[in-house]
Amino acid sequence: FRWLEALRPWSLPASAGGALLGGALSYNTFEGFSIVSFLLAFIGVVSVHFVGNLVNSYYDFVSGLDKKETSGDRTMFDLGLKPRQIKNMIYFFTGVAFLDFIVIASQLSPTVILAIFIRGLLGGMFAVFYTATPVQLKHLALGDFSIFMTFGPLIVEGVFFVMHTTDPSIAHDNLLPDPEVLLFSIIPGIIWISMLHVNNTRDIVIDTKAGAKTVANILGMEGSYIYLIVQYALVYVINIALWSMFGVGWKSVFLLLPLLTIPMPMQICKQFQKRDWKDICEKVGQFGLAHALLFAVGLILSGTTA
Repeated sequence: FRWLEALRPWSLPASAGGALLGGALSYNTFEGFSIVSFLLAFIGVVSVHFVGNLVNSYYDFVSGLDKKETSGDRTMFDLGLKPRQIKNMIYFFTGVAFLDFIVIASQLSPTVILAIFIRGLLGGMFAVFYTATPVQLKHLALGDFSIFMTFGPLIVEGVFFVMHTTDPSIAHDNLLPDPEVLLFSIIPGIIWISMLHVNNTRDIVIDTKAGAKTVANILGMEGSYIYLIVQYALVYVINIALWSMFGVGWKSVFLLLPLLTIPMPMQICKQFQKRDWKDICEKVGQFGLAHALLFAVGLILSGTTA
């Protein structure tokens, strides 16, 4: 199972959570909701996520940013996998994503296909060029923006858009992002920035020596701690704001289900303040998954539409 560990399965909630949120919104909004279309969208999103993880591990290794003695990402060091094997895995999951796109596109018009392709391409570019040359967004302090866009708007709105365009009962005349869906996508974007931020704060010394400019090494340790608290506070402020904006009737209380997760980020912040990095990224992943599940369930039970 070395190849499975190389995919960083603990980070899977980042893509899966956004897909669930987009699916929940489309379930309430479209009468012709198709579980097959949702599963296809889900597979595509997760495949691109895996490609991004593998590319980031590979490029951090070949660029010398990750070293055996100091790297937090152990993909290239402890699993017995050679760079060639990592590249083959990248090709495999890229192929899965491409085949998935072909299946989805087979029943759509050319303009709709182009709109879906652009969304997928943007997500893939943000994921891959986080560390890959010639862009290397991480080295330009644009990693947070990249993660926000990928795991927030692009996944949530992307899945919603696929569900919209594969519903035969409605017209597909609007190919632009739905602004209300974009509002809901802000929360997962912020949560997954926090995972990146925790990882980058742990690696401040390593990244600084390697010339990588991240928000963490710009802010320093104390500033990074405040930044993390602000991120988690915003998550719940926005949760409540969405409830006040979209909630209708007594069922709207279900939109507040994610507030049950508040103890999880509180514990993460305490561990962060102590600079105890053991399993902290995994804990952020668990928090993100719990929040996404409760958010998706709350959306469905409340009947909230976009």
